[in-house]
Amino acid sequence: YNVEYSDDCDASNNWRCTWYSAYEKTSNSKNAQESINVPSAPCTAATLTCAATSQIFKYSETNKRFEIFQTLSTTGANKFESFTLADGKDMLAVAFFGAGGSYSTNSKIFKYNTNTNQYEFFQDIATKGAVDLEAFRLGDRQMLAVSNYQVGPTNFSPKSIVLEYNSISNSFEKTFEISSTGARHFESFSILDHWFLILTNRGNNLRVPAATIYDVTTLRFDANNSGVLPTKLLVHSSGVGDNVARVRYIVA
Repeated sequence: YNVEYSDDCDASNNWRCTWYSAYEKTSNSKNAQESINVPSAPCTAATLTCAATSQIFKYSETNKRFEIFQTLSTTGANKFESFTLADGKDMLAVAFFGAGGSYSTNSKIFKYNTNTNQYEFFQDIATKGAVDLEAFRLGDRQMLAVSNYQVGPTNFSPKSIVLEYNSISNSFEKTFEISSTGARHFESFSILDHWFLILTNRGNNLRVPAATIYDVTTLRFDANNSGVLPTKLLVHSSGVGDNVARVRYIVA
């Protein structure tokens, strides 16, 4: 089981953050959980002093409890996403909201080393106030979506990005960008032979779509090898000040 902690910072209340926890069953054979140690003081908008260490816990059959498996050095970590590449490599992506007064920072991807039994640095991803990650497959293609929330104290319009793993370069490369305003959450799902990606916006009290659904089934590259935007299927908006944090696809 994975445990995920994410913040909901209130700019009108000295950027005091509320932290939540949620459990999700995974197929990860290591049966590990991820967590973030919450700073004792609230985050500040001026310095983004949200430094913390992130810890990975592993369940002990002997002691019948989760025990610390590894500690990662992180600054402003906001979301973890674990997934497995087609070749069997276990990966862990971490979204970084910001550090040192800047929202433009590198989020990171770690790869599990079976020789050292540790997660090791794999790749930086240039992000702007990243708050969410969503790993998903398009056939045999491994994708990773990153929602960028803000680029400055009053600028909530950085584009969110979707990356694809390139086995030749052994790295994740940007496939396309999606216009967003205070992007909060990506959710992927499939219906029959079609794959979809939902992006929610927080909006900063602006009239923006609360949620947009994209059909990414035929995601491809154009002649310049630039990512072609997926087909936009549905835009949902309930009015000014939409504040949609998360969505969930369910089968009824």
